[in-house]
Amino acid sequence: MKNKQYLTKQQILHILQSRDLECGIHTLRDLPTPQSLNHIESAAQIISQIMEKNKEILVVGDYDADGVCASAIMTRFFQTLGYQHFRLIIPNRFEDGYGVSAALLEKNAQNAAVVVSVDNGITAFCAGEWCKARDIPFIITDHHTPTPTLPQADVIINPMLKDSTFIQKNICGAVVAWYFCGAIKRSLGAKIDMGMFLEYLAIATIADVMPLKGINRILVKKGLESLNASSSVLATLLHQEYARFKKPITAESLSFDFIPLLNCAGRMESANKALELLLSPSLAHAAHIYTELKSLNAKRKEIQQDIIQKAQEKIIQTNDFVLSYGESWHEGVLGIVAAQLARMYKKSAFVLSQNADVLKGSGRSFGGANLIASITPLQQYCLGFGGHSGAVGLSLELNQLEVFVEKLQECMVYEEASDREAFFTLGAESIDRELFKILESFEPFGEGNPKPTFLLENLTIQEIKPLGRENKHFEYTLVDSRGVCVVGLEFLAPTMREVGQCLDIHAELMCDYYKNRIVVKILEAFVK
Repeated sequence: MKNKQYLTKQQILHILQSRDLECGIHTLRDLPTPQSLNHIESAAQIISQIMEKNKEILVVGDYDADGVCASAIMTRFFQTLGYQHFRLIIPNRFEDGYGVSAALLEKNAQNAAVVVSVDNGITAFCAGEWCKARDIPFIITDHHTPTPTLPQADVIINPMLKDSTFIQKNICGAVVAWYFCGAIKRSLGAKIDMGMFLEYLAIATIADVMPLKGINRILVKKGLESLNASSSVLATLLHQEYARFKKPITAESLSFDFIPLLNCAGRMESANKALELLLSPSLAHAAHIYTELKSLNAKRKEIQQDIIQKAQEKIIQTNDFVLSYGESWHEGVLGIVAAQLARMYKKSAFVLSQNADVLKGSGRSFGGANLIASITPLQQYCLGFGGHSGAVGLSLELNQLEVFVEKLQECMVYEEASDREAFFTLGAESIDRELFKILESFEPFGEGNPKPTFLLENLTIQEIKPLGRENKHFEYTLVDSRGVCVVGLEFLAPTMREVGQCLDIHAELMCDYYKNRIVVKILEAFVK
């Protein structure tokens, strides 16, 4: 493998500093004010007037982790205000479909004086017509990419709107909801500490894979600090769970351990269970729901694995994406399966479930593909679609599939991958706690701030220790030509390696909290 660059620790520090992650936002005080988000004051005034009349505010959330966090923010905000006429519903994926719809409102909005969407609504055309026909104000708060035509609504708050002057386009639905609550607070002249929601904002931003720069970076950073230091029910629960693994609460650990539990509630049954966890009044109650969600997540993994196998048996491949569909596949796991296929095939992936003559499912991006921009010109072939650059939901008739695949291949849009930096080639002697501390100072890593990876060349396997019950993970003692040793951990190793093999490894630095040591997490290994 060709070397990309050989850098010292000081040079790595300078490269990471050049990422300009703060974008001028160094503290919470630097955040833009709620009123800088277009149209938000008009919406806050509508809510204030409804509250003066003690009439019902109906909020419609969403069933993914971002939507559940947005729902938790709205609920806690109105609870803190002590407003009794607040009601929140989260659509059921299987009974109600996605987002706020006319059918959902027909069942739930008969007494509503205003309808508010959080983390959805930008394509809620039927809901807009339903509200307009009944003279019920409709406020949309969303962050997904708008279509050229907008729904009928009294106010739309979305940083992605063409007329938006907000300083950062890519914020999640929970952050938009938080700003909306801040505007309502200002309109009412209420005294509420908006910092009480930082834990939710961090989780939602990480869950929705927002770029960790500017607004998102400071919210995630402060939210993680709160989770690691506060005595809230949620923080205490996570402390207890993570203590077993002797590790802190980080963006990475939330992504792999906690956020999937929030998502699986809406994927498998009802997102209300995830919302109940976030709003739990006691640790005992939260722990009980947490255990239920872990069981549900185990079931989700089994279903997901079955569909991955089936999807690979019936795969359609083009130069830029793969697509697979099957009859009555579980809709709740299609997005995860698409993400896994994208990683496997190194292309964007779409996975659809067939019911009668209709295909419905999800797409996940790979390699900088902007999926919402790619699909928007093809709306004539779709029954419906929505989402953002990295993830979309869509439905189409089976007889349109062939032409859809053909046209999508012609319309694929890619964004510049300016933040995807080459990995650093290092000598084994540079892998130490000092380098780890340098990297740690640039946390949280994620979208927009990728975790640095490294190439270590000509390492010989001196010792191998299997890890885990099924021996799918391995610990290696690796030695370079000068006798410098490093410990490497390889999870879900693709092949059984041998003592004496010489490798080039592509790896991340990680802390093994069990043994209090710095090791390399092997991402790929190339036998010399």
